[in-house]
Amino acid sequence: ERTLWWRWSALFKSSLNLFIRVKSGQVVMNGQLFNVVVTAHALVMIFFFGMPTMIGGFGNGLLPLMIKAPDLAFPRLNKMSFWLPPPAFFIWKISIFVKKGGGTGWTISPPLSSGIAHAGGALDLGFFALHLAGVSGILGSMNTLKNMKFKGLNYPSFSLFCWSVVVTTVLLVLSLPVLAAAMTMLLSDRQGLGF
Repeated sequence: ERTLWWRWSALFKSSLNLFIRVKSGQVVMNGQLFNVVVTAHALVMIFFFGMPTMIGGFGNGLLPLMIKAPDLAFPRLNKMSFWLPPPAFFIWKISIFVKKGGGTGWTISPPLSSGIAHAGGALDLGFFALHLAGVSGILGSMNTLKNMKFKGLNYPSFSLFCWSVVVTTVLLVLSLPVLAAAMTMLLSDRQGLGF
């Protein structure tokens, strides 16, 4: 079931990449549409392909087999981290078509993400989708880290791949709450609640 999700998000990300390369010099693509496509491509690549693949597939699927863990630490948490990205991805795709879409770039910088530059609900839906994807990443990362604690585990004998997954999960657990707080502040600024 995970490979179907990866293929679907990879197909969408690749089609956006192809659209950027083919249509960027033509009259069909104006500046706003180009920004929307670039933003969608970058955020889909990071939040809906990269994180679920690295954490869900490798961290919760392959890593327990490599370290010979008896079982997943929290199987229901693993399922929840799997089922959150598809609705978030669907909400993100809807946000592309609301008004003119959210063309803020992959950094979602505050001058472009303000209510003046992008009025409407496109960025609000996008922020909600990114919150869901972030919660999925945090849950999957916590499950991966909990899998790493059982008796008889020999940490120095880990392969470099195992260590890369561990470091990635630690970084996600530390950085995604900060990103969620920043998006919440941007969202509240857009709704008129200034910080």
